[in-house]
Amino acid sequence: SGNAGLMWGLSGMFERVKISHEFFHYALKNRSAMPLLHAVADTVACHNRGVILEGVENEALFRIARDMNVQGCQGWLYRRVGADELSAITEQYG
Repeated sequence: SGNAGLMWGLSGMFERVKISHEFFHYALKNRSAMPLLHAVADTVACHNRGVILEGVENEALFRIARDMNVQGCQGWLYRRVGADELSAITEQYG
């Protein structure tokens, strides 16, 4: 749920906590917010919860995400994959 608080994310009811596109891009534009973004990702990871970062739209943003404590990314970095291609991809990368 997009508006859940951080304590809900740490409660154990969720396997993953998603950091919104808006918050990620706000932190990118307002560099003083980057430590907060890193702290949220680190805190969630310390509670054995995965972090998914929305808004990863290019290689530069992917590198930023890779350097954070993030287990997954969402965005337009990779092209869409149709259902007919999915089984071939899963077999290839298994």
